[in-house]
Amino acid sequence: MAATPTIQRGQITIAAAATSVTVDQGVDPGFDTAVTTTQTILLFTWRANDASGTVGTVRGVLTNGTTITFDRNNATTADCIIEWQLVSFASGVVVQHKAITVNAASASGTVAIDAASIGGGRFLIHSGTYTAGTQSRDINSRVQFDSTTQVSANRTTTTSQLDIAVQVVEHDSATVQTITFSRTGTTATTEDETISAVTLANTAVFGSSQHSANVGPPEWKYDLSFTSTTNLRATRITGTSTNLTLTAYVVSFTDGTAVQHVANLHSAAVQDDTTISAVTLARTCVTKLDTGSGMSWSAVTAATIASRADGTRLLTSTTNLRTEKASATTDVTFNSQVIEFAEGTPPVGPVVDPTSGTTNGSAVLTTSLTSDVPNTRILTRAYVGATEVGRTTTRPT
Repeated sequence: MAATPTIQRGQITIAAAATSVTVDQGVDPGFDTAVTTTQTILLFTWRANDASGTVGTVRGVLTNGTTITFDRNNATTADCIIEWQLVSFASGVVVQHKAITVNAASASGTVAIDAASIGGGRFLIHSGTYTAGTQSRDINSRVQFDSTTQVSANRTTTTSQLDIAVQVVEHDSATVQTITFSRTGTTATTEDETISAVTLANTAVFGSSQHSANVGPPEWKYDLSFTSTTNLRATRITGTSTNLTLTAYVVSFTDGTAVQHVANLHSAAVQDDTTISAVTLARTCVTKLDTGSGMSWSAVTAATIASRADGTRLLTSTTNLRTEKASATTDVTFNSQVIEFAEGTPPVGPVVDPTSGTTNGSAVLTTSLTSDVPNTRILTRAYVGATEVGRTTTRPT
């Protein structure tokens, strides 16, 4: 069972005309404690008042234990506001942060990964693309496991180089179904795939896609949702003919982790508050459900510009999910999932084992101390009768 996570969260802005920004531990609000990258998941959402849509390839990378980097290839006249979350586990979760390059003349690229190490389930989180490309079918990539030791990124056309961030996540108390949507020349606005029955209240989904449409987000920006315990749906607004391949990871937690699926109609306003069932904020995160370019175009919408389609997610209280976009124009449906991780079993404290020692010939028993709590000191006191005659502190082995 995974340990109870600690979650750090904050907001950062890529300023207008800038292409990158870092979040630095001990400097930027929210990032107070250094993290172990191999046990930490980075999640983020963003919004920007940009009519061109060129901010649509925001990438997020946990550079090291004290730095997060967000970047985009195209500087614009608009600020890009990012809400980020670091979800860190002491045990039970292993995360590999990987970069995949798809060269300009290629339709795919690969990266080596470590084989699974803790059991449970493995899934991928696409964390955005950095590219000079402007064609939607070129910049959208789908990430998948090729084997137990390799992940690939795949796209339809080969105009520009893509540099893609992907996170390989292992959770010791999860089962994972890999679901593939494969469509040729589809004009449908909804695509359905049958899955093995799940309990929706403990199941999340992550996905990414590639397509052949070369028009606006309504044609290629798919959102995922469950229509029943046995059906996963991908939805877009406009039925332009496209070849679609979509890979989704349906993640069912078995340790008490709870998932709320929230679809709220965000009306003609920049901010919307939606009531959710009460959660414990310290172990709860929120993600979105789109598959377009990993982390971009965050809502199914008839709008084709970033100012209307992009939306950040933020938990402002134990019962409130706030979505925010940059422009009041256009009603948008935002699909989100609120994941409240289980409260894990606390680590075992120092243990003194009196049967482990032997006497030294003077009836003094030497015992061994063990602990899985790092840097713990144990105070030992010696008495003759009721009188203390000495004390020592010891680090357990």
